[in-house]
Amino acid sequence: MKEDNFNFEIPKEFNLSKDCIERWKNHKKISKKIAIFEVNNNCEVKKINYSQMSKRISEYAKYLINQNIEKGDRVLIRLDNSINFIISFLAIVRIGAIAIPSSILLKPNELDFIINNSQPKAVITESLISFFKKKGMTLLSLKCTKADSHINSDILTLSDDPCYITYTSGTTGKPKGVLHAHRSILGREPSTRYWLNLKKNDVVFNPGKLNWTYTLGAGCLDCLRFGSSVVIYSGQHNVQNYIKIIERLKVTMFLSVPGVYRQMLREIEANKKNIKKLNSVNKYLSAGEHLKKEIILSWKDKTNKFIYEGLGMSEISYFISNRPNKKLKPGSCGKIQPGHFGYLVDKNYKKVKNYQGELAIKRDDPGLMLAYWNDKPSTNKKFKKNLFLTGDIFEIDKEGYLWFISRKDELINVSGFRVSPKEVEDVVDSLEEVKESALCIKRIDNLKEITVLKVNLNVKASKRILKKINTKIDNNLADYKKPKELVLVNKIAKTANGKIIRLIKS
Repeated sequence: MKEDNFNFEIPKEFNLSKDCIERWKNHKKISKKIAIFEVNNNCEVKKINYSQMSKRISEYAKYLINQNIEKGDRVLIRLDNSINFIISFLAIVRIGAIAIPSSILLKPNELDFIINNSQPKAVITESLISFFKKKGMTLLSLKCTKADSHINSDILTLSDDPCYITYTSGTTGKPKGVLHAHRSILGREPSTRYWLNLKKNDVVFNPGKLNWTYTLGAGCLDCLRFGSSVVIYSGQHNVQNYIKIIERLKVTMFLSVPGVYRQMLREIEANKKNIKKLNSVNKYLSAGEHLKKEIILSWKDKTNKFIYEGLGMSEISYFISNRPNKKLKPGSCGKIQPGHFGYLVDKNYKKVKNYQGELAIKRDDPGLMLAYWNDKPSTNKKFKKNLFLTGDIFEIDKEGYLWFISRKDELINVSGFRVSPKEVEDVVDSLEEVKESALCIKRIDNLKEITVLKVNLNVKASKRILKKINTKIDNNLADYKKPKELVLVNKIAKTANGKIIRLIKS
């Protein structure tokens, strides 16, 4: 499953931040080129070039050192999408500290686990100030004066040194901190070459949140490392805005999730003029959840362009994809990219002979995480016999194309976010009136799916109880985790083995 025309080159000494931005500061053309466009809810644009970014990252890195942030310290980032987010992230890793990008949607009780697990020394935030003060955390300013010139921010880091932690939901309901090394950006180089197929003149737009590796990695850092321009969206989810931004900034590559493509298809069907507004785009990419064949074919019919799916996970990012210059099989997520070694295994971790099994990747893959932070049991569960087990079940055809079957765990994809049903159910089940609950998926049509929470009560249903359940959900779960519908049932449907049946058949 490996093509021989790509080999990773991983130096011993390496710093993700310096490799991403510093390479361009003296480049005659790219240093003056726009690195990031930041667009708000009103489609107003801020921008910064590569030279300005290099200067601000260096200054902020010196500021962090002045605030006693040292190599190995964890620093939590809780910011909305912005130029400041990227500068703070790159400044943290520039000095060998460990960045922890987090979602601004998370509530205090959700942040509690992340803070207790990672023990960050400081936080960069513009919200929940009193909460972080009560946690005893140092609050870092986004505005810094020029630091003393004798402070050297060029701290030596190795390619295997810890760089950043992203938290993702797990089957136990507790998030897991995925720890990546500085080399992770080198591990994504096949994705940059063969999936994004980047060009220097590309303007890349991924409207997702920067705490997500899809947006932060493929949609931003990988593009900056290549010298392309990046569009960051800080507004509320709005596909009409996405179309406006594409037209105004002449976006050449659009990355999003299947749910957004479904919504854009509806906008196109409602107004055919929207197709012309997308004329600048020459590549459409999708990840975050499985891209159904119906969406690919509908998009091709409307725009005369295919959507190329990539598949990865927080632990290893995008290592499988369809390629814009290769044969596309709608419904398949493509092949393992050149440079990555992977194959399907059975329950004994042996390579399967019947073309269906769990996808495993060799443990020494440079794009693979170091470990789950402070969670040896979960780490040991994923690494077996020099392999990393993805938890994804696939079929493989004779040409090497992979076809997604299911996940071993029960995570649900909601517009690209991974949601643990147990986490949602635990919140609702904590109410004494609730006997049992189950987060399920309901297909509306070929282009839309929603989450539905089934609730079985111990008492007679009433408006008061429904209000209590909704209040509990609102106070304890981020918006993307909240079910779209709440249904009272007399019994939760389960299989013969006692597993909840998650799919609601219409």
